[in-house]
Amino acid sequence: MDSLFQEQLAIASHTCRFHWQGILNETALGQTAPILFDIQRRGVLVELILLGTESTRSIEMASCLMRLSAGGGHIFTARSGADRTSSQSALLDKVILLSENTPVKASAAEEQADRSAAAERFRLLSRDAEPVVHRSGIPWIAFQASPEWVKQGDSVYLQWLAQPARTVTLYPGGLVFPPEGSHTCTLEEDTLFSLQAHNGKDTAERRLFVKVFSQRGVDFQLETSPGGQGPFITLTAHPSIPGHFALPPDSPVRISWEAERMGVLSERNWGEIPLCGHRLVEFREDTTLLFTWKTMFEEQQTTLHFYILTEEKKEKEKSWFGFFRKRP
Repeated sequence: MDSLFQEQLAIASHTCRFHWQGILNETALGQTAPILFDIQRRGVLVELILLGTESTRSIEMASCLMRLSAGGGHIFTARSGADRTSSQSALLDKVILLSENTPVKASAAEEQADRSAAAERFRLLSRDAEPVVHRSGIPWIAFQASPEWVKQGDSVYLQWLAQPARTVTLYPGGLVFPPEGSHTCTLEEDTLFSLQAHNGKDTAERRLFVKVFSQRGVDFQLETSPGGQGPFITLTAHPSIPGHFALPPDSPVRISWEAERMGVLSERNWGEIPLCGHRLVEFREDTTLLFTWKTMFEEQQTTLHFYILTEEKKEKEKSWFGFFRKRP
């Protein structure tokens, strides 16, 4: 396996919080398995499709698959005739995508499209793959969410079928339902659902992860050094006119921003910019910055207006507050 991909996979997997989904060959799994065991102990849902030939699979590899399955993972092996030349990849928390053969993307928009494509590719491959079951006699569960990517405050539709089972329990919430049914709920944050099926003596579990996009847009923090002398201090907007800032001449401004990772951020004149970053700017004249944040659901714009408080303006208006009040 490509050493760079392996290194990136190891580092990123340690930071996984909810959901690890990957397509690996036996060599890659052998090197990654200790990390997967560790994050499973922290409650992370592991979904894996193993590429390779079953006839040459070692006892150690079979044991690894069974251990991942026993730990609550959704583990599959590619059936005979499946595409075993597929590139290996991993999608972590539906945010971080790693692939051994995918070149670096030119924009965040391309990265976002690749994340959706990777999730769909896994779904299609797993549909024809052979599930790894760690013991027999327990309930079988089909569990799905629609959609699996939602905006904050939107609803997700859950549907399941468990057999043989008397009841199922849905977490979070501990809600008890019949073995076949559905439930709609509103989400405010990333959620890892667990559906447990009970048949009297045995309990089986199936989990799935729903990614929730924040609607906070972009958070900005502005600081300035008045006249370029002394330390930077917080720059506050006019109390009655949000997004409008007055600056003494020759005062550099440090603009820091942070946006939801699942989106594309740009400024009208700067072009596409990192979703988290900062820039030091010195305005020579009144300037307006227009930031645009795009996600797969919507587009938001934020405007920041900067006014140079020259001696002429101060004399005319007496204060920058008066200057703002008399603007048309």
